[in-house]
Amino acid sequence: MTEYCIREYRPGDRAALTALWRQVFGDPEEVVAAFFDALPRMGIGAVAEAEGRPVGAAYILNTLTLINTQ
Repeated sequence: MTEYCIREYRPGDRAALTALWRQVFGDPEEVVAAFFDALPRMGIGAVAEAEGRPVGAAYILNTLTLINTQ
């Protein structure tokens, strides 16, 4: 049985979580990059990890503005 742990997001998770996000949701790379660029100042993340690699995530956000339309 695979064991999972839940831990705080770390910047080193970005590449794996970007790939996972794009695979699941199909969002453009620039949207995902904007989210992770803003993450430290707009909220926190929790990462589900299995066998030493991120397999899921959840985020608690104070605010969300990914694309400035002005």
